[in-house]
Amino acid sequence: AGAPVSCTITIPQTGSGEARSVTLVLQNVSGGGIALIDAHGVLVQTIGRVYRNCRIDLPGGTLVVTSLELRNTQAIRLPNGKTVNRLGCLFINLPHAMLAAVQRYITKLEREQNARASGRLG
Repeated sequence: AGAPVSCTITIPQTGSGEARSVTLVLQNVSGGGIALIDAHGVLVQTIGRVYRNCRIDLPGGTLVVTSLELRNTQAIRLPNGKTVNRLGCLFINLPHAMLAAVQRYITKLEREQNARASGRLG
C-alpha cells in the first residue's frame, strides 16, 4: 500500500480568528463520500456541518476539491489503545469530472485488492 490519502479541510474563522486548515487521513472512499480519521479531535463534530473547498489529494497527482457534509461520527479504538474519531462525510455538489476521478481511484483500489487476494489464493 502506498502513502495514506489525505484530505485538507479549511475550518472557517470564528469571531476575529483566522481560518485554518487541517489535514486528515482518508480511511475509506465511495462514490458518495469519504470517511476521515480525526486523530486529534480538531473538527467540530456537528452532524450536518458543511466544510467547503475540501482538498482530497488522490495518488497520481489528482486533486479533488469539494464541499463535505458531516453525516456521522464514531469513536474508534485502535490496536494501540488510542481512540480516534471516524467522520463520515457526504460529497456536496461534486463536479462530474471530480466524481469521475474518485470513481477511477476506487476502481484502482478494487483492482489492487483483487490482485492481492488472487495472489494469496493462487
